[in-house]
Amino acid sequence: MNRLLGLCIVVSFCSIAKPPDERPYDFDWHSAADMSGAFFMCSLYGFREGDCDEILEKCMTDPKLLKFKTFGVESKCLDLYAFATDDKDAEGAIEYASDETGVEVTEEQVNNYSKANNYEQDSSGQASRESYIDTKYYRAEEAAAELVIRDYEYFYYYGDGNGNGGWGHADYGREEFNTNVYSGISPDAAYDKEYNRMLNMGGCQNSINNKCHGYEKMAHESAEQAKSVAIEQRDKSYNDWRESQAWGQYGYKQESFENTYNKDRLTAYYNAYLEQLPSCGGNDECAKSRAWDSIKSMPLGG
Repeated sequence: MNRLLGLCIVVSFCSIAKPPDERPYDFDWHSAADMSGAFFMCSLYGFREGDCDEILEKCMTDPKLLKFKTFGVESKCLDLYAFATDDKDAEGAIEYASDETGVEVTEEQVNNYSKANNYEQDSSGQASRESYIDTKYYRAEEAAAELVIRDYEYFYYYGDGNGNGGWGHADYGREEFNTNVYSGISPDAAYDKEYNRMLNMGGCQNSINNKCHGYEKMAHESAEQAKSVAIEQRDKSYNDWRESQAWGQYGYKQESFENTYNKDRLTAYYNAYLEQLPSCGGNDECAKSRAWDSIKSMPLGG
């Protein structure tokens, strides 16, 4: 781990690692606190120094360091509070690293620590994802977040195939509306009413003659028009009714959907995207498509 120890001088990993113990300056690749500190310090240099490329990869691929949530993927390495320390601990760590490596601490290196120690955290206590915005991991996170949105949209409009969701479908609730809600005349009743009215006008309700054959044709045409009007009126009433229903608004039960979302599906998609991106030549849509194909049989709910 000599490379990491040397890097302590440059970016002060040791000063923001786990709480002091019998070996306070040993860097632990399996410690969320140590990885969090290393991740943050590397972010100051765009993950271009020393072991930073390995740290970024581990933070963004190790299942023990990842949290899969309904908004996407989040690395535990982003948690700044995991490695919070004070100036005294940091000075001791810098001195220790200098003694171990035989490298004199420069003013620039001290300033580097100061930059980290004075880093302004946001209210969530997390480092900025913008620090690795140009990497494949950022793109994978974005793709995973889009997946959950895409899956809810599909669930809302088409359902899950098991009778759940589908509220946004054009005909959702139509049968219930036609049977139990709509109070206007039905299309079939409108047809019969107009057909009989036309026959009565010609005095052909109970007659069969050449004259009435003509009226029957006219009655049929007029009745079809009346039926079409009745359909339009009922459709308008249905659309007005569905807009007044809670399920008629996009976003209905979205929170419930997200709370029961299948995290295994999200995990598999994230990993598949990272796996497919190189073979796709870095093409985002290609990687998304292949990742989608790999999970399309997995259920939406957990």
